[in-house]
Amino acid sequence: MEEVKILFLCKALKQYSKKYGMETHCTAGLRLNSDNEITDEWVRVYPIKAKAANNIKKWDIVRIEVDDWNPDPVRPESVRSIPTSLQPLNKLENERAKFEIIVKNLEKGDFLHEEEGWKGKSLGLIKPVRPRLYIEEDKIWCEFDCGSEDCHLHKFQVWDDYFAKSWFENPDEIRRYRDLYFLLGTIRKRPWIWSLISIFDLPI
Repeated sequence: MEEVKILFLCKALKQYSKKYGMETHCTAGLRLNSDNEITDEWVRVYPIKAKAANNIKKWDIVRIEVDDWNPDPVRPESVRSIPTSLQPLNKLENERAKFEIIVKNLEKGDFLHEEEGWKGKSLGLIKPVRPRLYIEEDKIWCEFDCGSEDCHLHKFQVWDDYFAKSWFENPDEIRRYRDLYFLLGTIRKRPWIWSLISIFDLPI
């Protein structure tokens, strides 16, 4: 068992896990090193018990207990946590620091078009071109260009739990979004398929 600190950047929509017999969230963020510095190492953490994640927000620094490193051979960033071990420590408040972290970890969307790319990667952060968000069949979707020369437009469902709640509970806040960044992740059972798991608005 090992304790790990993570800058919490993603909580996907809640789903019921038959394996664990409870509602869980898939989460992701950037790992902190032993000096409490935020690194460039992406970590996907699952399962996180839904109730344990209720009070956790984006940009929180949290501690988790890791039960197994790399339990998912097709998603190398994954770790398996103790579902109830999530503990908030503090929060990154500085907007400039947030912006610098996002920009430092940005990539082109080429990985979305590489047939074999998913075998060594399952998380990626991009700056979308001309994103268009809309509702279809009670779900939030987004069409966007990923910036790759091969891109002819993507259409992804939005799995960001925080964004979805804001959309339905406070749509005026969403309308003020101006400068979007997307965290994308693959699906466990179909690791060659990407989904939109977290949205950031950092108008700096």
